[in-house]
Amino acid sequence: MLLFSEGTLWPPLAVVLAGGVGFSIILTLVFTPVLVARLCRVRTKSQSNVKSKVSLQAS
Repeated sequence: MLLFSEGTLWPPLAVVLAGGVGFSIILTLVFTPVLVARLCRVRTKSQSNVKSKVSLQAS
């Protein structure tokens, strides 16, 4: 609605707000799960390496 109103303030403000909402949705739904998956994968690999080293030393 604001995009089609007259004035010098409201149309640019509406574009900026819509862009911010769109960017935050992409950030939340795409970037954050990828980052969490990579962090969990790195942590899992490092924990498995530690476990294998401990089991080799114990035997």
